[in-house]
Amino acid sequence: MNGDAAVCLTSLPTEILWIIFSILLEGSGEHADAGANSAPAASSLSAVGQCCSRLAGVSRACQWENPTIPVRTITDEKAQRKIEDSLIRNGPFIRSLSIPHGNRPTPPVDISRIAPSLSGLLHVDLSACPMFSINDSHISAILNNCPRLSSVIVDDCIDITDLSLFSMARHPNVQHFTRISMSRCCEITDAGLLALAPHLRSIQYLNVACIPALTSDAISTTIGHAQTLKELVLSDLDEAVTDGVLATIAVNCSHLERLDVADCMAITPAGVVEFARLRGKPLKHINLNGTHAMTDDSILALCTSVDMISPCFSTTTFEKYRPPSSLSLSLAQGITPRLFESLASWCSPNSLTSLTISLCSLPSPQTFIRFLDSQLALRFLDLADTDFVNDATCQSISKMKYLEYLDLSGHTGSVTDEGIMSIARSCPNLCDISLKNCRSLTNAAVKELASCSSKLKKVNLGGLIGVTDEAVCHLEQIFWTGQVVKLSGCFGIGDKGLMDSFSSVDPRSRTRLSTLLELCLSGCYNLTDKSLTHILPWTPRLTSINLYAAPGVTSQTLKTLGAHCGSLQTLVISKCTIEDEGIVELSRGCIGLKALFMGWIAGVGISDRGVSAVLENCKGLLCLDISASRITDACLAPDTGVCGDDADLQLQVLSMRCCQGITTSGVQRIVERSKGRLAKLEVGGCRGVQQGIWP
Repeated sequence: MNGDAAVCLTSLPTEILWIIFSILLEGSGEHADAGANSAPAASSLSAVGQCCSRLAGVSRACQWENPTIPVRTITDEKAQRKIEDSLIRNGPFIRSLSIPHGNRPTPPVDISRIAPSLSGLLHVDLSACPMFSINDSHISAILNNCPRLSSVIVDDCIDITDLSLFSMARHPNVQHFTRISMSRCCEITDAGLLALAPHLRSIQYLNVACIPALTSDAISTTIGHAQTLKELVLSDLDEAVTDGVLATIAVNCSHLERLDVADCMAITPAGVVEFARLRGKPLKHINLNGTHAMTDDSILALCTSVDMISPCFSTTTFEKYRPPSSLSLSLAQGITPRLFESLASWCSPNSLTSLTISLCSLPSPQTFIRFLDSQLALRFLDLADTDFVNDATCQSISKMKYLEYLDLSGHTGSVTDEGIMSIARSCPNLCDISLKNCRSLTNAAVKELASCSSKLKKVNLGGLIGVTDEAVCHLEQIFWTGQVVKLSGCFGIGDKGLMDSFSSVDPRSRTRLSTLLELCLSGCYNLTDKSLTHILPWTPRLTSINLYAAPGVTSQTLKTLGAHCGSLQTLVISKCTIEDEGIVELSRGCIGLKALFMGWIAGVGISDRGVSAVLENCKGLLCLDISASRITDACLAPDTGVCGDDADLQLQVLSMRCCQGITTSGVQRIVERSKGRLAKLEVGGCRGVQQGIWP
């Protein structure tokens, strides 16, 4: 940079500099790494910051606005302390902080220690922290030290109680809170919500889904105060969301754009019609999945906000109406062809961008096809497990040039190669498709999909028994640049298909690595270590792999996973041929495992050594299946197991069926180690264990 350019740049207002630096940061993808001593020295933004003190200050603030916490580098207290020190030094610049899920049962950083430095924090997200690791004291530390806070995300922090909401109500900036999300915080009650409600004058997003203690009165009172809401999530509240609550929403929330009341069973069709009448205009998004409120009249009322039951209504009385841009109608058993006839006639064409009508039944596919032909701007389409989808429907779908997500799962015989090939050729933006259990499909459809859909990142071909290695080898691009490949139940797949998919690998070079995150090969019983040990070294980002019922998979594959797939969180190896040696190596390399299914292992099987290694190394394990293993009480007892007395377990689900070496005493000890976290324990078939007394 020459002197004149530097002078010109330094003369710009800070606001303009911030915009310029943000563009540089976005282009390089180099957000500040809390694990480094400073921001990346090689980045373009850091180079700009070296010109003068003013540019250095603005560039540093821009880089640390939303820092990344590198959880994989936190292997001990020293590494954690280093990251915390970095966050503390740059704390005043941090505006948004998301705490990721680490490899241990505690948050990757000490929130109480770093909170005093976060004076400028606006947004905090603790939803990814290990379950049971966040409590009221952590929330209090943030609220007491962050006076400008306006957004709090604490989903799944199930140890949070009303005390946190009382603290929020006393926060100096509470009247300017715009976003609060606390779904599945099961200890919260009406008292906490009612204390916070009067202060929610600026709230735009509120999520209280799946909080079982809430009542309709508390929800209605809260909505009465939250008149600035734009998005409201009330799903899984069962009887707490009633027709009266819907009426309160319609009257008080005139700015509301998105409403989620999925699985709220107290809502009726009449309540939905009244909601639409009181509101007077459609929402952008409405989710009624799993409710009994979905009928032709209620859905039409939501889409047009007029009384569709009125006898004076006719297609000439009103202009075209613009329905919600997103409709979710799973399990809508009360709808008929009349719904789609009316929507096609009365609603503006190409106004829908997202449509979910899974698990539904219609007697007339042609009616639905005419409706689809009027909504060709769809980007998201879920038609899983319906009985009105066939190749003619696929021809209609093929006209949707903007389509990105498509789910046609469960259409066993009605969808053939012809229909899928037409979609593959004509939907250039398709990036996620599920064809699970479309059993009429063959290699031809998969080849066409792989060759024509260049943007495809996620593909589910589970249950396609006609697909063989011949087609799988054409998925090479998806294996390398995609994220999810599911081939469960494709019994014709063997080692050759997988190895051919990675045929372009140069064994002398590791410059190219796959972006694959999830791989499902459940039931592919022809697979062996040969193919898996070939492809796994090239998939370091893999977080989930399912190898269920592949007897040719042995401990060698587990050693490869431990050596190359350190990000692994979910592993299914039930009914594979595994021994303790492989489990030990796996647990050392994949310490971030959250779910491990290794029941009914073939061959010698696993014993105390393997299970103890898993419990010792994988501190954040939540779900474990070791059914029919050779374990004894020794690996379960805190005073005799390798983990020691202070090794509390995070386990929420534990299956030990048909483990004949354990006793009631051993099971009692594992329950004690879970400190009340164990929600499900299966010990059926264990002769030495008393039945009927466990969670």
